[in-house]
Amino acid sequence: MDRQKPFAPLRMAYDKTADVLYLCLGVPKKGISDMDENGIIIRKDPITKKVFGLTIVDFQKKFSSNKPRMINKHLMGIFQMA
Repeated sequence: MDRQKPFAPLRMAYDKTADVLYLCLGVPKKGISDMDENGIIIRKDPITKKVFGLTIVDFQKKFSSNKPRMINKHLMGIFQMA
């Protein structure tokens, strides 16, 4: 019988002054970073290359426009790679 791993808790932190949202699956750790075409920083495990976090600069600016649905779909796609 296959046993599935439990989901890591999603941790969030928001810096209102800098307008930056930090998302991390599980405990924050060192990793490699890439920026996608929407300016979202994707954090990956350097060995497995699995996504474990995102940093969204200008969060309010990006999510208060007419683009939230597009960005939400994009974020879901990123986390499905985790």
